[in-house]
Amino acid sequence: MTITSDTGRAAHLDLRVPDAGVLTTADILKSFNRLRRELSCIVSGTDGLSLGYDVQEYTASTLAGLAPGTRVAVSAHVSDLLPHRHLVEFVATVPLPSHLDRASEVSLIARCRGWTSTARTPRREPSPPYGADLETRR
Repeated sequence: MTITSDTGRAAHLDLRVPDAGVLTTADILKSFNRLRRELSCIVSGTDGLSLGYDVQEYTASTLAGLAPGTRVAVSAHVSDLLPHRHLVEFVATVPLPSHLDRASEVSLIARCRGWTSTARTPRREPSPPYGADLETRR
């Protein structure tokens, strides 16, 4: 699993259904937590602490019927940024089978929303790389 971030407030990763053919809600929640920690590092400089989820929605029939090797797209984005906490929304989807003639559509597996508490005030702009300001001080 490789995490990619296209902006400072969103991150994505791809999961594959294991050869045993079982992808559990725990696997989905673990991937949500990886993304939550990554986003927290981006917006606040710390891993933060998950305060839990206030919204959770799972499509059990879709989760149980996934074939081994199926790609599951997991994404998260910061939807609210406040001092010492931020709200993250998560979505896990799979592409619909191509025989349905709707290859561009996806099927929802899980959707969650939860707060992350941080010890620092969120960064509004990305920080420059460490030491980048040393050249200007000389």
